[in-house]
Amino acid sequence: QHLYAFASDISLPDITIRLNNATNSLSTKHQQIASEIPSLIKKKIAPILPKDLDILKIGGTNEQIIVEITDQCPADGYFFDPAEVSGLLKICIQPKMLDTADLLRLLAHEYFHVLHYILHPNEEVWLREGLAQWFEFKVTGRFNNANVSEALMNPTTSLIGNYDELKINKAQYGHDFLYIYYLWSQCGDDQLIWSIIKGEHDAFGEQNVTEALEVFKGASKTTAT
Repeated sequence: QHLYAFASDISLPDITIRLNNATNSLSTKHQQIASEIPSLIKKKIAPILPKDLDILKIGGTNEQIIVEITDQCPADGYFFDPAEVSGLLKICIQPKMLDTADLLRLLAHEYFHVLHYILHPNEEVWLREGLAQWFEFKVTGRFNNANVSEALMNPTTSLIGNYDELKINKAQYGHDFLYIYYLWSQCGDDQLIWSIIKGEHDAFGEQNVTEALEVFKGASKTTAT
């Protein structure tokens, strides 16, 4: 177990890396990649965050994020409901994902879930997943093609429906992302999306989006005049 503290203009929780493989020990290569995860977050993910985002002020100065590398992770990457792990902020990653091209995307997605939980806990699942995939896109510059392709092949899939995080409906997740991407590209910009992420209007789900759009539209009119 290793603790890594950030030296950054943005106040972010420290990261603890835990290596906890059940079936066999991690290879030297995987241990090295795991140790570089905090640096990867600092270099590739932290710069995407708004400069005025004060996570420690919101969540508390003692917040830490546990990143556990374990073959017992219930998915390739997973954010645990803090209520299920004694209030901890914890994500896990399967060791097999460490040396793949998907590591940064996966890490961005799960790390976003942690920050989103601190900023606006109890947001509706469909919106959480759409925003997490938007954040993936912002970090990597790429769509999650598997989810988007399934969405395009299944155009009537509902945004709001039954979710099983261990049995992902790729079409549903793809529509969640495309909805947020449309809001970002056609209705607003990063400021609009971060307003939704932070839940600035004390609302959830569709109401959160509606109120953020109304405020953004009003601000845009004021600026234009």
